[in-house]
Amino acid sequence: MHQPPGFEIPGKEGHICHLQLAIYGLKQAGRKWYELFRKTLGNIGFSRCQVEHAVFYQCDKDDYVIMAVDVDNLSIAGNTRSAIAKFKQQLYAKFKIKDLGELHWLLSIEVKRDCAAHTIAFSQAAYIERILCHFKLQDTNLLSMLMDPHHWLTKAQCLSTPCEYELMRGVPYQEAIGSLMYATLGTCPDIAFTVSFLSQFMQNPS
Repeated sequence: MHQPPGFEIPGKEGHICHLQLAIYGLKQAGRKWYELFRKTLGNIGFSRCQVEHAVFYQCDKDDYVIMAVDVDNLSIAGNTRSAIAKFKQQLYAKFKIKDLGELHWLLSIEVKRDCAAHTIAFSQAAYIERILCHFKLQDTNLLSMLMDPHHWLTKAQCLSTPCEYELMRGVPYQEAIGSLMYATLGTCPDIAFTVSFLSQFMQNPS
């Protein structure tokens, strides 16, 4: 077994090493990073949302900044550009960061801003197109309803014979439902009932 320099496997005469720093890639590293980042934000006047622990906010007189954290990716919003610029400078002083400019994409969700109309729109069109292409459904026709109300699935229709299991082996039913779940949580709540109903047959799809 290869041993790193200065490391001994615990045994009768061995030693147990205590790591002073979290190693990147291990499950403890994410927690250590979050603790460090939360402490840093607290030192510059940010508070953590009690409902969503990945959201932090700061209110300073008439300025406020809200920030959402996804591991080491930050999405920042504020009521003034100066408030956002001040916060970025505070981050520059603590961490090596890269400013990617205005937010256009976030977790496969497209963000469209219309400053004149004071509106923000979210779209998962590109994500849904990828789903259709992945399952080779890009040439299918549109339906006027999400689910045929006269067609019902029951557990009695689930697979029961080796032949049926073999036929379904190449049908990515679970993968398709899982892909739709993210769209449901993101920008397509209108398909929530259909996806929830079909999810009942994930273990033994018919």
